[in-house]
Amino acid sequence: MISNAFSKPRSSYLKTVFLLLALAIWMVVPIIGIFPLLIYVELNYKNKIINHFLLAIVVITLSVFNSSIYIHSDTENYLTAYEECGITSWLSCLENAKFEPFFYILSYPVFYFSNGSRIAFLIFWSLLINTLTIFIICKAFSKKHAALLIIIVLLNPTFYTQNFLMRQFMANTLFLSAITLRKNKLLFIIFILLSILTHYSVLIYLPLIFINFSYLNNKYLKKKKYIKTIKNIIYISSIFCLFLVSFLFKFNIQNIEYVVSFFNEPIFDFVTKKSDYFFNKSLVSQTFNIQLVYILLIGISYIITLYKKASVHELEKNIVLVEDKTHRTMIYLYILQASIFIITIDLDYLPLRLSLMLIAYSGIFFYPLFENNLKLRYQAKLFIGFIIAFLAGYFIYYLYNIQLGNNIFNFLEGEVFTSSLVDYIEFILNKW
Repeated sequence: MISNAFSKPRSSYLKTVFLLLALAIWMVVPIIGIFPLLIYVELNYKNKIINHFLLAIVVITLSVFNSSIYIHSDTENYLTAYEECGITSWLSCLENAKFEPFFYILSYPVFYFSNGSRIAFLIFWSLLINTLTIFIICKAFSKKHAALLIIIVLLNPTFYTQNFLMRQFMANTLFLSAITLRKNKLLFIIFILLSILTHYSVLIYLPLIFINFSYLNNKYLKKKKYIKTIKNIIYISSIFCLFLVSFLFKFNIQNIEYVVSFFNEPIFDFVTKKSDYFFNKSLVSQTFNIQLVYILLIGISYIITLYKKASVHELEKNIVLVEDKTHRTMIYLYILQASIFIITIDLDYLPLRLSLMLIAYSGIFFYPLFENNLKLRYQAKLFIGFIIAFLAGYFIYYLYNIQLGNNIFNFLEGEVFTSSLVDYIEFILNKW
């Protein structure tokens, strides 16, 4: 891994020089500078105080960058709902809600304390997502190499749709946080409920939620008949999901519109219009097509993790990928997400929405490569290096197209490479 190349630094002086260089890059081009800062965190993993400070810088930088998104379509609709909610009472927001209730629970206090600032709303939403991602999700999934996992997550262009696909993004963030907090039953239930109340698409994970919650009780699992029951639930839920996807795959636009008109609810009408805009603008070209590569690389990484030259005893003792309950859950999520994405990515309207479930968090699924207790062979190390190099190259290409104005997801008014730390600060002050 990257950390191995610097595992024996000649002196603390080299670390200091590297940190100063990383900070200099961050001050000149913050969205690029966060990556050398994360590399420093990986190399300097023992100094928790400095690392947490640097991770806080990364969170704030990401939040400001994402909040500079060109306001259109989904983002404009969310801001409109935020402002309408702010000028009425909190209960009135919930009574006339176009979205799920937790959106308004988060929005109303922000409007009140920021005097209706739009940028405050976007930054608050983004801060919450990025804080949970970096300090809760990534650090829980990879205790040894959290910084590397964060790098892979942040190199995913789809991660920067958090202020566009806001509710669905927040719902998935809360859902993954719930999985990491599974040992605390109360927090687990609270985060699951909040994720559902943020975006109802999380209900597609309901069978998996039940399975994961059952895993918390080890005595329950020791009974073979219950293990068999859980396996049957997995099989049934898998068949149900495939049936659902196949059913939607058969639908054409007229069928979808008929179903939406049958329900005659504002939220369904809004989803239809939103999906229509998304499809017609062909947003999948640069931001989402990379997910096919993610799916392939994640599959290879799971194979590499399992394929080790070790004795049966070592495998039973060290490889947690198969035995640990959380890993089983993540494998199931990966298979579900990959299947849905491949089937629905070229469809429009409601089926397309299914393809957006967890693709922003595709990088999370690489964590078994970093957490396996067995020593990785050099082929695996080369594969990790290839993943980071490839994703970094594509991320630069993604930002370059934003700079040229060739991507509808525009940030910092297209000045992504020429905006310095001072420009980030001025942007916030001017928009406030």
